Amino acid sequence: MSQRELPRPRLRHLAATMLAAAVVATAAEAFAQSECLVKVKGATGEIADQGTVCAEAQNKVCVFQLQLCLNEGDAGCAVATVKKKVKAKGKCGPVGKLQVEPDGSNAVCGAMVGIKVKTRKKGRREGTCKIRISARGKGRHAARDVDRLKLVCKPHPGECSLTSGTPTTTVPCVAPCPCCVLPITDLSGCITR
Repeated sequence: MSQRELPRPRLRHLAATMLAAAVVATAAEAFAQSECLVKVKGATGEIADQGTVCAEAQNKVCVFQLQLCLNEGDAGCAVATVKKKVKAKGKCGPVGKLQVEPDGSNAVCGAMVGIKVKTRKKGRREGTCKIRISARGKGRHAARDVDRLKLVCKPHPGECSLTSGTPTTTVPCVAPCPCCVLPITDLSGCITR
């Protein structure tokens, strides 16, 4: 067999690989991601995509007030015509009620909905809920926006960060000191169990 000829199994494998690469490239172009179609708003303002919202439980339950909006484009965002009703999906509270009916390419928001998240282990562990919202514009190569957010219900007061819509961080009880080591008696207020 000469060097220029490829055995038939290798030729088929090469052709299949090239075809798969072409399909993936076409699909990526067809489903161009856009962060302009869907926005989720909470009681304190807009919640970023991939954001985490934290609340402290009352009677082992947290209620998150959320609202879904379409086509509220920022500078540099192009609006798109959305045809289908956009709903949130998740496994907590009435997530299905977090929805918005599109109005062509006009900016529109749905109703504010209370999403309940329960703590776990009889109120001793945090409860979480992951929500996914997907919207797609009209047309063959339409923009598509998929937003995800996480709701966290903390069982003890003071466990949430002060900002909403960004990944949560633990708020330290004592401000860090650049030059000293604190005695254990100064840290007694940090332990709450």
